[in-house]
Amino acid sequence: MDMNLIDTIDYYAYIKPKMTPEKCGDTGLFIIEGNVLLFALLDVLGHGATAYKVAEKARIYLESNFNQDLVSVMKNLHQHLLGTIGLVGNLASLNLEDGTLSYVGIGNVRAKVYGNERFSFVNRDGIVGYRMPEPKLKIVQINRGDSILMFSDGISNRDILLEEDLGFFNDSAKSTTTRIVTEMGNKNDDKACLIVKY
Repeated sequence: MDMNLIDTIDYYAYIKPKMTPEKCGDTGLFIIEGNVLLFALLDVLGHGATAYKVAEKARIYLESNFNQDLVSVMKNLHQHLLGTIGLVGNLASLNLEDGTLSYVGIGNVRAKVYGNERFSFVNRDGIVGYRMPEPKLKIVQINRGDSILMFSDGISNRDILLEEDLGFFNDSAKSTTTRIVTEMGNKNDDKACLIVKY
């Protein structure tokens, strides 16, 4: 991959468990494959050690099997997690050369794009590893300067909506995700937020 291309984007995932030092059932992942950034945000049902084990099982699986065929990856992840408590999550790929963003989402993990045009992805209802419908691939074009935001249900969507016009993405991805989780997170739930600034 052209290292100058990856250096032009900023990305980060901030994860916080329901209680410290409890283990977390939310997880985020980034993988670089040629000129494509693959990323995922997953939220396992429940909390604590049991949820953490499922999150780790999913993360380890994706580290070895994540690719640009997002529908197949989601289906295979579902098969891999059968018999667990299951999870909800988003898988995405961003072509860093032309801004093509591909996306698959199951359950109540949210994903939005902010830029000249703003929009939210609509996930299919279901639970990966329990009962999952056929994943639906969505492909959109984004522009330089756009930001992709994903967050688990431990983050208040209402607060995100209130903040999005207040210079929300002026800081680094790390600063923004940290702020979202610490200021808008539900203290009674695991929390995860991921941002890719293209």
